[in-house]
Amino acid sequence: MKTHYFFYLVLMDMLINIMVYVPDILFEDRFNGAIMSMLLTIPLSTTLAYLLSIGLMKFPGMGLPEIFKLTFPVWIRTPVLIYLGINWSIGVWIALTNFAILAKRYINPDLSLVAVLLFFLAVVGWGAVQNSRTVLYVTEIITLLNVPLIFFIMIKAFTSSYMRWKEIFSMGAFAFNWPTWSSLSAATYLFNGYIEMVILHREFEGKFTTKYHWIIPIMGLLSFITTFAVPIGFHGLMAVGDYPYPWVVTADSMRFKLGFVERVVFVFLLLYIGISIMYGIVAWHNSIELLKGAFEKTIKGQWQRYFPWILLALLAIPPCYAVELIDQPKLLQFSRLWLNSRLAGEIALVLTVYLLGRWRKTA
Repeated sequence: MKTHYFFYLVLMDMLINIMVYVPDILFEDRFNGAIMSMLLTIPLSTTLAYLLSIGLMKFPGMGLPEIFKLTFPVWIRTPVLIYLGINWSIGVWIALTNFAILAKRYINPDLSLVAVLLFFLAVVGWGAVQNSRTVLYVTEIITLLNVPLIFFIMIKAFTSSYMRWKEIFSMGAFAFNWPTWSSLSAATYLFNGYIEMVILHREFEGKFTTKYHWIIPIMGLLSFITTFAVPIGFHGLMAVGDYPYPWVVTADSMRFKLGFVERVVFVFLLLYIGISIMYGIVAWHNSIELLKGAFEKTIKGQWQRYFPWILLALLAIPPCYAVELIDQPKLLQFSRLWLNSRLAGEIALVLTVYLLGRWRKTA
């Protein structure tokens, strides 16, 4: 595999952030350090991506379970891998549950939330049990199909007559307010795609390089400008915090005057169905591989074939149970808590892999 697949993963997470309440959290904290959190995130996340890449390069063709097997006893690596596997799954639960709510609200109010969620989970589950190389190939296909249209929508937003640049520039008065942990955690999620390499690094077979990592901060800066500035420009600095789905409402404010579909929001949602499903496939694939590594000694014979499907069935139960009980504010609160804990765990994981790589070099 070539290095450009790594950037597909990074770009995928920069796009999916809209579906996991990152803009909502940033807009809630827009007067309390949201801009500073984005400015701090660019060097922080770029450094973390670089350190993880350096660490993984010392273990060519290996994923996190193999690295931990070389360095940690079973009583340490098993609980850590279980924690990471479940944590990866939570991100999928949030994204797909959120999209089921959006489908019911904007596409067809008569849809059953459980039925929509089960459909998404079935598609994601089928993709997640494929081999890592297939997952990377599908990531490339969906990215190349969806990104040009998403880019077109973003250009249309920036050139729209409804864009009020004065509202965007007025955010400069709050640029130096110190960020909260929540806003920093939400902002760093835009770069989270690099962490998927802890499993998918297996497919790079020692060919992975950090030569082009300087592209990451540029991608992040453009993503922040788009994610944060466009809704403010459309709805105003004060009103943008009143919408539960600011980017969906923003897309619904635009029209294709000469298009087959007039309302941009329908095209926007269809594009993000593809991005959400791809995110779910990659994240659940990693989750399954981490959990397989945790229970490696207990899975033998025919169980090795059925174990991924058993895991998928177990991982699908919580969102199906919760989707009818949880509303959008509660899901936002849960997402905030998950993002806050994710950042601390991500930093610890990156530093661990980096230090293990240094140890292997000197051993």
